[in-house]
Amino acid sequence: MQVKTHVYEELEKVIIMLRKTIADKKQGIAVISANYGTGKTEAAKMLTKQHPDVYYMKISQTLDTPSKFTRELARVVGSAISRSYQETLDFLATYLEATGQNPIIILDEAQRLLSKRTLMGEIKDVFEEFPIRFIMLGDLDLLKHINRYPALNKRIIIRKSLSPLSEKTIKSLAEAYKIKTDETLLKVAKQRNWSTIEVDRLLYYAKGMKIETLTEKEINTLIKAVEVSLWKTLFGLLW
Repeated sequence: MQVKTHVYEELEKVIIMLRKTIADKKQGIAVISANYGTGKTEAAKMLTKQHPDVYYMKISQTLDTPSKFTRELARVVGSAISRSYQETLDFLATYLEATGQNPIIILDEAQRLLSKRTLMGEIKDVFEEFPIRFIMLGDLDLLKHINRYPALNKRIIIRKSLSPLSEKTIKSLAEAYKIKTDETLLKVAKQRNWSTIEVDRLLYYAKGMKIETLTEKEINTLIKAVEVSLWKTLFGLLW
């Protein structure tokens, strides 16, 4: 279920700011971090459908050399690819010039780049040589350790650490599931240190049980049901 959460809105603001750097011919990289379950990946993928100049690129564990990074980058934006590193760069340059594109690339799971200094250098080089802007999206380690790379760090103009949940996100999720709720769910979520994914799971169970209004009693009943379900699943996997 696709919902415009607080993460979606924050990322969209970043996209607008990066577009301005392109228009003003200024440099700019964004680094956005949040805990697991906040909804980063879902929001990023949704944004690529709403904004034709925004592309999604996941940093996998196997993406471990500049050549692999550049080929994946070219593939994501639609450029031709070669086994030759330099030829791929040439293809990319020609493609961007011919199409007049100024793409904004969301690099998801960007914290995986922190142990690969050559890839961090490649991002800097691509950023300087091509009309491309990067949004580095990852967990809290990303924002914490990005300053280990001074050449890239000084080009960062946006740094944000997103909250795991918001009142607006809860309302949006509840509306999507057609379930009435109030501030009680937010209160319980904060007490339990939930992120977006836990609230979504609870509302999914509520929908399945045909609950139309979530009171504190209903929420506690659902929490127990979810915990029992998860325990049975784990028990089954172990045995």
